[in-house]
Amino acid sequence: MPTGDNVFYIDCTRGTQVTECAPDEWWSDNIEDAVCKFGTSMLPVLQIAMYMGFETIYLLGCDLGFKENSEPSQDQNHFHSGYGTPGFSAEILNKNMKAAHELTLRAAKRKKVRIFNATIGGELEVYPRVNFFEVVKQGSNLPLRSQQTDSKLEPDLSIISIDPALGSFIELLDPHNIDPIAYNQGLLAEIRQFSLLPDRRIGWNYCMDYTWLALQCHNLLKPGMRILDIGCGPGAIHGYLENKYGVEILGIDLKKWKYDYVDVVGNFSNPGLRQKWGIEKESVDVIISTSAFEHNTLEDHELLVKSCYETLKPSGRLIATFSVALSLNYEKSAQQWNLNREQLESIYNVAFTTFDYYDVRQRWQTHREIPQAYAQRYGTWSETDPSFLAAGVVLIKS
Repeated sequence: MPTGDNVFYIDCTRGTQVTECAPDEWWSDNIEDAVCKFGTSMLPVLQIAMYMGFETIYLLGCDLGFKENSEPSQDQNHFHSGYGTPGFSAEILNKNMKAAHELTLRAAKRKKVRIFNATIGGELEVYPRVNFFEVVKQGSNLPLRSQQTDSKLEPDLSIISIDPALGSFIELLDPHNIDPIAYNQGLLAEIRQFSLLPDRRIGWNYCMDYTWLALQCHNLLKPGMRILDIGCGPGAIHGYLENKYGVEILGIDLKKWKYDYVDVVGNFSNPGLRQKWGIEKESVDVIISTSAFEHNTLEDHELLVKSCYETLKPSGRLIATFSVALSLNYEKSAQQWNLNREQLESIYNVAFTTFDYYDVRQRWQTHREIPQAYAQRYGTWSETDPSFLAAGVVLIKS
């Protein structure tokens, strides 16, 4: 074994461990004691990188696509045919590697470390993906992100003024107002990086919802705040806001996804669930939600809003998007109830700023992204689509 002043040996633990779910205590915060090594060599490398204080980490060439070997003695998944972990199927080894990356992601979240997968192709979808060539371009030709002044690289949200004195309001999500920030300023592209769906997909109308939510949260979220995300799923806005503002957001959803931001599974309207997770009355600073409330009946939608309002601190905010239609209807394909203007104004006890539904709908129909995304989602697009629009509410507790 080589020796020298620049050679260091680190004890490894769990080198032969095979698991689908690694507990957080396996992670090593102090590499002078040992590092956890199972599943992939990336795991000890990432523990070392975080120990050294790196706050942003890009991964390149990550493996998560092992194939079954035709001959047990011939390993096709490594640089040498004799290397590997004999006795386990490719499926088990892939799950073992995934568990190592999921352990890393949870540690990174606790430590406010950003990890991006810059691999070209591959099957690792645990981390947000970024374009390798853009990363290299920024690293070689541009100043550090905190020093950038080019709005195409760092969306300039300072042009948006959110005045707390405006109070609560509901508005239609209008491309005329949103698109210049979403596309010209590049905000939507930045948000998309944090989607945990395959290919960084987002919902067909989320170009509106995510941008609007990001604007409402600008200069509002601060470290130490208690923030909830109801119906978070694998949604990009959750990861974007955590990364942008250095906050921790508790994700709540009715189910788990393959990759998601869900911390709590259950119905937020259930007092028992809130009590279990210590979500007391007037204990929450901000609640966000993206197109989740409409998956409730009128009565359940109202109960959910009341539950949110009860848990908000004085001056706390509910910032949510949901569907709105000219008349109440049930969208079977999306399993959602599209409420009308009067019903929403009654539930939230606040009026729409304006309700130029037909004009906004026309801008949705001629949008650069919405018709195609809608057709991919539902398999069709016609002159009568969409049957509903998205609206956003900012409800401030008095």
